This record gives sequence, C-alpha cells and structure tokens, in this order.
Amino acid sequence: MRFELSCPLRRGIFFCFILGVRLAGLAALQITRLSVPPCIQSGSQESVVLDCEYNLTEKDKSMVVKWFLNNDPEPIYQWIPELNSRHFSYRLEGRVNMKYTVSPSDDYTKYRAIKILRPTIDLSGLYTCTVGSLSGSDSKEKLMIVYSPPTVFTLNSTCISGEKERLSCQAEGVFPLPHLAMYEVTSPARPRELAANSFDSEIQTITGAYNVEISRELTMEDLRGKEPKVFKCVLSIPGTKYQAERSVVYYPAATDGHNVPVYVNVTLLATCLLVLNLLL
Repeated sequence: MRFELSCPLRRGIFFCFILGVRLAGLAALQITRLSVPPCIQSGSQESVVLDCEYNLTEKDKSMVVKWFLNNDPEPIYQWIPELNSRHFSYRLEGRVNMKYTVSPSDDYTKYRAIKILRPTIDLSGLYTCTVGSLSGSDSKEKLMIVYSPPTVFTLNSTCISGEKERLSCQAEGVFPLPHLAMYEVTSPARPRELAANSFDSEIQTITGAYNVEISRELTMEDLRGKEPKVFKCVLSIPGTKYQAERSVVYYPAATDGHNVPVYVNVTLLATCLLVLNLLL
C-alpha cells in the first residue's frame, strides 16, 4: 500500500514529516487482537481457540506466525503461509483440530489460530503470538490458567497428647499451587488466622499437580468452652474464583467439659476471574 502526501509549503516540511510517520505507522504489520481464554478447568471443555488477529500490507506477504508458551524458546506452533508449512511442537501433537480455520479467512490468515482439544494443566501458562515479515514484526501475550480442583481436600483433628490436638488441612491433585489458610471463626466478620501457605509439605506430582498441607497445634484450653469452637480451612486457586472450605466444630460435651469435634464440608465454587492482559 502506498501513501501520496501533498502538503502546502506554507504548512512546513515538519508537518509533512509528522503526517508521513503517522500514516506509515498505520500501515505497518500489527496484531490487532489476541484472543485467549483467561481460565478453564482442566479437561472440562471439548476445545478452546487461541486466535491472533493482525493486519497486513503488500510488503508483509513474506510472513510467519509463531505461538510460544511460557519461556520455551521453541514455538508450540509455526505457520508459514507462502510455503504452506505448519509445524506443531510435541506438546500439541494429537491435541489440535488440524482442519480448523478462522472465519473469514484467506491464504494469509486461515491458519493463524490454534484449536486445542480438551486442554489440561500442562498447557497452562503465558501464550505469546508473534507475527513477522521482511518489513516488520509485532507480538502480544496473554495468560491462560488451566486449573484443576483438588481430588482430595480434608481438615482433620488428631490427638497428640492429653493436652494437645493437631488440626491438619490437606489438599491433593490441585493446580496451580493453591492458597491454603486456616482460621478460628471467633465471629463471621473477623476470623482469626492460624496458619496460611507456610506449607508443612508441598509435593508436585508427575502430572504437575500439587499435594499440600498446613497444620496447627491446639491446646485443650483452646478447645474448652461453653460455646462451640469453629475452625475452618479455606482453599483458593490464584487467578480464579475457585474456593472450597472444610470446617470442624467443637461442641461442649456434657460429661468431661471437653469439646467434641464435628466436621463440615462446604460446597465448592468454580468460576473464573478475568485475568488482565499482561501486554495490551
């Protein structure tokens, strides 16, 4: 595309220069929109589409589209329209719809997007699309969190001695690394935090999910009383609104004055937060 400038001399050469720079900027290769889901539950969707929209000029026909995931220098996907060449890394082999094309499409846009089938936690992370040609390049990035709720989530009370008990909160098979916090609910508005994210143990399994545990020792003095004593553990997954709670309520016993534990599970919530673009 060619721009003809006609500037009256009285407006000066400087004005023409500025106008030319602006027009050239509008004509340059540019990514106009990056479409990446902010968060999804692992294995819960048939497919998701990652799309990279861009504009082109006549100078940008010798071009290449690349997608990267996190800090991996090897693109997970590369498309060179003029060579009719498409390449997927081992991470996407057998996991994409090869027939998918964007609509509307032409020879220089039809294979710019990736349609991933049933994404799992190993495909969670920062996605970067780069589009380059002989005349220039552009890139944008967005985060897609593929999360997994815990397969096991418990709050247990164990007697250590006659005067002590240990409250242990455990979660297994959760991704990404969750936030765990334990509270004594002295009042609904002001719970007292007992422990948070100082994990007694943290193990990353072969699948990439986490097993984590926090605990707190309580004395019999902490547990005695005429009113029920409520303790709870709250699990949340960063970047989402996923939250789960486990509670134990110590009710006063009629015989020895010691409170007796009763366990309560709270319904899980699973919705996604809107994750801000890391690069607008």
